[in-house]
Amino acid sequence: MLGTLACGLVLGGFAVLAVAQGPASGQIATPAPSPVNPEACKQAETGIKERAAAIVEQAQPDRQVIDQVATQVTRYYTDQAEPAGAKVRDYEAATKEIEKRQAAIDGLVEDAKSARDAFSCEGNNPRQDLDELTRSLTALSKGMKDYRGTVRTLTVSVRTADVAARRPTPSPISTEKPRGVL
Repeated sequence: MLGTLACGLVLGGFAVLAVAQGPASGQIATPAPSPVNPEACKQAETGIKERAAAIVEQAQPDRQVIDQVATQVTRYYTDQAEPAGAKVRDYEAATKEIEKRQAAIDGLVEDAKSARDAFSCEGNNPRQDLDELTRSLTALSKGMKDYRGTVRTLTVSVRTADVAARRPTPSPISTEKPRGVL
């Protein structure tokens, strides 16, 4: 929704009123998409597709590493930390959140692949295709970061609970003076 902005200015004794159409308060103005130069698009198309393919392909090994860490942390918690008395608050919720993020990554990878395949300078609107590709790659990157953060949070929780459970309880402080000390 556009709002009107009016500004008054006095120049040399004359009042000048400038009126500008702009976004309403709280909204960010986005520039209109610029037309795409077909020759420039053709030159950049190969590079764009190669970069998008590299990002999508790198998501798989990254996800496998994060999956492996998540598996090791859950195995450590169930096999060693929990039997030693460590209790992680909301452990079940954290593991469900990890599973949810894993499923989301699968969908984001598929979206990025389809956007990469759909991008073409020959299409009706290459600017829109490029914007969609950018959005899907950004969503994939954010999804991977969120997934990594969720696994990191669980790792820190398990480690903190394990250290606390294995820490020896301190003995009560004695009020007696040690012998031999004046």
